Amino acid sequence: MVITFQTNGLSVIGIGFTHDYVGKGEDWDGETLAKAKVNTFSVDPYARWSYAKFGPVRLFLDMGFGVAASKYKGEVAGHEVDSDALVAWRIGVAPGIAVSLCKNLDFIAHCGFLGYRESDGVNSAYGETGFGFELSGNDLSFGVVYNF
Repeated sequence: MVITFQTNGLSVIGIGFTHDYVGKGEDWDGETLAKAKVNTFSVDPYARWSYAKFGPVRLFLDMGFGVAASKYKGEVAGHEVDSDALVAWRIGVAPGIAVSLCKNLDFIAHCGFLGYRESDGVNSAYGETGFGFELSGNDLSFGVVYNF
C-alpha cells in the first residue's frame, strides 16, 4: 500500500508499507526441503521528482529511505529454526517511468536502485549490504496510481 501527496505537478511525497510472506519450499522431485515461513514488514517514505515529460510518459526519481524487519520460523533439513528479528535499511534513489493511461490513471514502473543498503542477514528484504547500483528482478516493480 502506498499513500502519496502531490505537492505540485512535478513532485510527490509518499510512504509505502509492505508485508511479505513466504511459505515452504520443495526440490525438483517434490520432496520438502523446508517447512518455513518468513514474515517481513517494511516502511519506505520517499519524495518523487519528475525530471522529463514526453506526452503521456514521465521519467522520475524516487528518493528516500526504508526500514524492514523480518522474522524466520520453521524447519530446515530436520532442524527447528526460530530467528530473532532481522533488520535491514536502505537510502538511495530508484529511477522510474509513469505512463498516463487516462486523466486519472497512471501506470508506474521502477527498475533499479542506486544507494546504500545494510542488513542483519544475507536474505534481507532489501538485498545485500553495500553501496552501488543494483539492477535485478528484486528491484523491478509495477503499479497503478489513481489520481483523485
